[in-house]
Formats: sequence, C-alpha cells, structure tokens
Amino acid sequence: MTKLSIGVDVFKDHLDIYVLPAGNVMTVKNRKGCFSALARRFRKLGPQIIVLEPTGPYHRGFEQAMHDAGLPTCKVNPLYARRFAQAAGILAKTDRVDAAMLARMGFALDLQRQQPQGEQLPACASWPCSGEG
Repeated sequence: MTKLSIGVDVFKDHLDIYVLPAGNVMTVKNRKGCFSALARRFRKLGPQIIVLEPTGPYHRGFEQAMHDAGLPTCKVNPLYARRFAQAAGILAKTDRVDAAMLARMGFALDLQRQQPQGEQLPACASWPCSGEG
C-alpha cells in the first residue's frame, strides 16, 4: 500500500492542495460550503495525513471540517515547514511549491493527526516564564 500525504497551503480566499505521491494539484475556495465535497474527495483517496500551516484564522474552518469528517489532519509550524523546504533544497516560495512541501513533510516525517485547538490560550500562570517561583 502506498502512503498518501496531502499538503494544504491556506489563504484567506483559497486553498492550494498537493497530493503525494500522485502529484495532483488543485485550488479550491476557502469556504465552508466547499469543505464537505473536499472531505468526500479526500476520504476516497484515504490519506495517511493532511498537513497544513495555520494562517491567522483562515485555516480553522478547513481544519475543523476535516476533523469532523474523520480525516487525519496535522498543523505544522510555518517556520518548521520553511526549514524543511530549505533542507530539501527548495528555495522557491510559491503557493503550489508550499503545498507540495507540506505533503512531502507529512510523508517524510510521519506526522501524526492532531485535534483542532480551540480559540482559548492556556492561562499565562501555567507558562514557565510567567514570573512565578
């Protein structure tokens, strides 16, 4: 069985998507109404992981929809994604290149699914640099 990883570069108005190993690329609107069709399509593909970078609030609807559809989704730190691309020798920074690198990152690093995180941050008192102690 071939491992399948999907990279999603998120923007305010659209999503650039890359499917590895097939190399399929697509662009879809970043709209709640588009997510159920996308989830059905992804379910048919059976990805091991869908990797995305958080982009302000714009990734939240997509991330939640994929989670609700039972699809394995992982958010990665944009800095780590960029460093991964640089380590692979990819210096170009375009939407499709970013989506492809996210898919490769999920494939190479065996990333694991995550639960979507809520809007609330932990209390500052629980942070190690909160000044207590």
